[in-house]
Amino acid sequence: MRHRGRVGFLLFNRIITLFDENIDESKSLEIFHPIYTWKRTSYENYTLRPMLKKIFEGGKLVYDLPGIEEIRKYCKQEMFYGENYSSYEKLIEDIKEYIKWYNTKRIKENLKGMYPIDYRLHSFE
Repeated sequence: MRHRGRVGFLLFNRIITLFDENIDESKSLEIFHPIYTWKRTSYENYTLRPMLKKIFEGGKLVYDLPGIEEIRKYCKQEMFYGENYSSYEKLIEDIKEYIKWYNTKRIKENLKGMYPIDYRLHSFE
């Protein structure tokens, strides 16, 4: 049974909660107030909609979410820890940089000490 719409909405709310936790509250929240109202009432029109659409298009099922949850967990531990973001633009830029690093330059023991791309190429040999 497919519940892509509901799952997409729940994932979106988790992402927004993560953003909310990392916005520096010492900055003027009047700047963000219209954005908060907008994202709470209409996630369809929010900036992340294209990203969520890519995640859930093509008949993706709930089984695909553990990968998303894993990257979210690593982002929170390795990227957000101790950081306060004053704008969404900076946060989104850092997320993109982190995902690029995560997919290309990180070294893990369970990848036999190789970069992820090298490990994938090695597995085809």
